Amino acid sequence: MFGGEFLVTLVAAGAVVMLGYVFAATRKGNAAAAKPTRRTALLSSALAPAAAFARLRAASLGRFKLADSDEGRLVLVFGSGITPFSWGFFFPVFVTAAGSGSRIEAGIRSRIFQWGPVVSNTHKEFVDALERALKA
Repeated sequence: MFGGEFLVTLVAAGAVVMLGYVFAATRKGNAAAAKPTRRTALLSSALAPAAAFARLRAASLGRFKLADSDEGRLVLVFGSGITPFSWGFFFPVFVTAAGSGSRIEAGIRSRIFQWGPVVSNTHKEFVDALERALKA
């Protein structure tokens, strides 16, 4: 029913996808090397920067797990796992002083590459989890 070329193509495509999943699974978040991303959301909090950082570091954000933190820079990196629709993401979070409170900048970066609505929807879900954690 299927020719040999089709089966070779199918096996090759499967191998590329599996290599992508292996590569994505081995990538680790690094707060010391974290940089702001193009896609960001800005939040504010009445908490002092160190208090906001501590609250976010201790928070349970559901499927978003703390991957690394840098207390000196007030940077956190959260991660999401690999799903059938994405390679997973890292979420660098930068906490800075803003008046008497804090400014929180939350970005998103794919573990390999990703575009489209999965990125936007996952970023929005992460930002919503951050907002809930800051209000807790």
